[in-house]
Amino acid sequence: WDIVMTKAVVCSVYHIVTDRNDVSIEQLKLLDSMPSTVISDNSLYYGEYEIIGNIPVTDCEDYPIMYGNSISVRDNAVCYQCGKVYRRLENSKELFPNFVNNSVSTRLHFNINTLLQCIHQKSNRPYWKNVSVFYNSDDLRNPKHKFLLLAVKKQMKV
Repeated sequence: WDIVMTKAVVCSVYHIVTDRNDVSIEQLKLLDSMPSTVISDNSLYYGEYEIIGNIPVTDCEDYPIMYGNSISVRDNAVCYQCGKVYRRLENSKELFPNFVNNSVSTRLHFNINTLLQCIHQKSNRPYWKNVSVFYNSDDLRNPKHKFLLLAVKKQMKV
């Protein structure tokens, strides 16, 4: 086994496919983006994804949502995190299983075809309907989980 030291990076890809590397940040800000993904920085470090610029994150980003029972065997708590928002309820249980979403991926959760479909439809619907990516079905941001997300936010007082 190789142990790889990496940093987790929240990555959001904009609805654009181009060979140009002079796209300005102002132009990117006008575009929709794919749902953000937490990836290891290895792919960025080794040049798998070309970086043409970056926009500082804000509190309004589309952060992945982590929700579920604490992984500690010493307590009985449920945790919620979305960006800088973190809530923990002691002596509680998760309302819905399968939404832990606490891993770091080595790559993005979509391919170029999905991105092109999203650009064409001016929507992230193709991303959420991509059943070949298991992350998408167990993501509380998925529109099909709208009512579950409302219940989770009510439970966690978010």
